[in-house]
Amino acid sequence: MMRFVRSLLFISIAGYILILLLMSLMMSGDVPSQLASVQSLLLYLPYWLMYLPLLVAVPLSIWVSKPLSLLLALVAILNALQIFDLYAWNASAEDKTKLPGQLRVLTFNQGGTPKSDLLRQYAEKMQVDVMLFQESHRRKVPKMSEAGWQRSCQLRLCVVSRYPFRIEERIKRPRKNSGDYAGISYKFKLRIDSQGVQPKDSQEEGGKDIVLNLYNVHFDTPRKALESVIELNEQTGVMIEENFGDRRRESKQISELAKAQRYSLIAGDFNLVTNDPLYSKYWRGFKNTYSEAGVGFGSTKYTRWHGVRIDHILTSPNITVHQAWVGPDLGGDHRPVIADIAFPLAFPIAFPTPRDD
Repeated sequence: MMRFVRSLLFISIAGYILILLLMSLMMSGDVPSQLASVQSLLLYLPYWLMYLPLLVAVPLSIWVSKPLSLLLALVAILNALQIFDLYAWNASAEDKTKLPGQLRVLTFNQGGTPKSDLLRQYAEKMQVDVMLFQESHRRKVPKMSEAGWQRSCQLRLCVVSRYPFRIEERIKRPRKNSGDYAGISYKFKLRIDSQGVQPKDSQEEGGKDIVLNLYNVHFDTPRKALESVIELNEQTGVMIEENFGDRRRESKQISELAKAQRYSLIAGDFNLVTNDPLYSKYWRGFKNTYSEAGVGFGSTKYTRWHGVRIDHILTSPNITVHQAWVGPDLGGDHRPVIADIAFPLAFPIAFPTPRDD
């Protein structure tokens, strides 16, 4: 019996070390480019899975060696604390007070069964200025109580704004049979003056006129590729590479468009965590509002097993981020992300050059 316990203890400890090394490699930027698609997929998995071998090792070690059991228990505690880093813990404060001159932006994937009335009440309470929706349509978009809001829905991407805008470009997904857009760009002409953010035709004297280029994005989901792994589908390798290639082309095209403009804001469901190789390559030159000024883990997409932060609001480096937070459960499997931004006098933008594939 003791021999069996020792063997099982050895296997569980070895399994934990192997998983820890694998996760450390996945979290780093040192993965060979040939494995980048696998890395991108694995980063969607619950991080707590790596600690499961310890649930076996700690009780078994009590039978074998008390010093070993104390050591493993300490390792388990340290790993539990480390989860704060893995889930991008951020302890900045936020009070949700919007100051004059700030623009409050909300993005929300409305997949599932979102409650439109709750969304409208929350948006009005938070005094949101611009709202971007993915997996949406006109019936899902909230009708604001105040008059003068502009709305637009193109396929499943919608925008609602208290400021006028025009559609600049519809960006199709790489594969034409998807029947959906990867993103839509809008142009806002605004005036920043003593009264705050105004439409450009404001009669207020003085101030600064700016053009804000806003992108509402919804990149391809890796869901089917993940499901194929679980189902041991013989086409898994092909599906992983196709999905990774689609998301790479979407990120490349829209990030290049946004970098070419002075004031850009990119918001929506990126289907990328911040340590994804695609995010690091194409989006690291932008400010992630939640990374800059968020609070807590920041999970925006929830499953039965875990939450991940894949919905983002990004800005050009010359836009100031004051605060950002994840909103409450409004129905569906995503949570809204809200950010307050401002437009100080800006210097020319210097973006880092992406590494070659």
